[in-house]
Amino acid sequence: MTSPTLEEAATTRSKLKDLPQEEKIERVIDEWSRPFMKSEGGDLSVEKISGNIVYVRLHGVCAGCASAGITIQFMVEQPLQSFVNPDIRVIAI
Repeated sequence: MTSPTLEEAATTRSKLKDLPQEEKIERVIDEWSRPFMKSEGGDLSVEKISGNIVYVRLHGVCAGCASAGITIQFMVEQPLQSFVNPDIRVIAI
């Protein structure tokens, strides 16, 4: 997954502007994180959102991957921080 272009980022922010935070989180994961993970043979589910903490469960090859922590940080947490709230933290359960 590459970083979004300025145009893509602006479009995403515009689409999310008036949504509640939980819906923003789901949309960013669906549009930015999940496609990458599925292309690698995995997936994730949002198990719980508590304020700025997002608890996710990894599935498929991602569940047992040694790089799961890096995937969570760069493919899930960073897009959420960029598009939703810089204070969001993602925890795999």
